Amino acid sequence: MPAFRLPRLQSRLAIVDNQGRPTTTFLDFFNNQFAPKIEAQEAAQAETIAMLTAQQLVIEAQQEQIVEALQLANIAIGLTGGNAGSETLTMDIIGDTWQPGPQVDLAGVVAGDVSIPGSGLFADAGTDQNLTPLSGEVRLVEIDGGDTVIGGPWAFTSVKDTLFNTVFCNNPADINAFLDARTSTGAISYRLDFKLDNPVWQITDVPARLYARRTV
Repeated sequence: MPAFRLPRLQSRLAIVDNQGRPTTTFLDFFNNQFAPKIEAQEAAQAETIAMLTAQQLVIEAQQEQIVEALQLANIAIGLTGGNAGSETLTMDIIGDTWQPGPQVDLAGVVAGDVSIPGSGLFADAGTDQNLTPLSGEVRLVEIDGGDTVIGGPWAFTSVKDTLFNTVFCNNPADINAFLDARTSTGAISYRLDFKLDNPVWQITDVPARLYARRTV
């Protein structure tokens, strides 16, 4: 790329006339040759900074997902026994009101701990969002004759790589760390609910997964 250069003043170019006013030649030099180049360069730099900022957000989102994948691999090693089930629902999360997501129905539940490792939003090739970045909340609901929020709300973020049109959803670490002692028994269901932090934001066609596990 050629180096950025500005036009130079010439010694023969008069800057002012005999009345101290800028000459037409100088005004043309400054307004049509000099100033537009500076403005164009500033605009290009601002665009580059905006692109780098957006890419930095994507890199951070990718790093968080790598960490999450490693955490889930460790969690999977210890997922043995207990009463568990999983459900994945592809949904549209629109606006700042709670929307029900995937639900897991368990039978024959006894008193014990509930955990939901590996749950949350997992964007795929069809996922899209109308702005980037977005933020929202997720909560865990226990259904035992009625709805009771037992986990969250926990904050999540979602970033779109506009270069490759790819969405990255970063689930809160609180999900994998969640553990709550419950006394409910029998037929018990669990559901994840989602909402965004702004009424006009939306994430479309995003797979939401709930893995619910009750242990003695």
